[in-house]
Amino acid sequence: MSVTAGAIAAQIKALEGEYGAPLFERHAKGVRLTPLGSKALEQKASLGSRCARRSLPDVYSGPTSRID
Repeated sequence: MSVTAGAIAAQIKALEGEYGAPLFERHAKGVRLTPLGSKALEQKASLGSRCARRSLPDVYSGPTSRID
């Protein structure tokens, strides 16, 4: 996958616009998630996990079980 730094920066800026606050603290040595950024990441990861479980039957037709 090839994604430019500019494309990533634009997506981060758009997300920060949606949340109305910074998601990262920017430092000379890099970036760190803000408390809001940590919460947003947690929510997005949880959503992605739920979506993956729901779409599993679409790509796998063998036996399945659900673990909650």
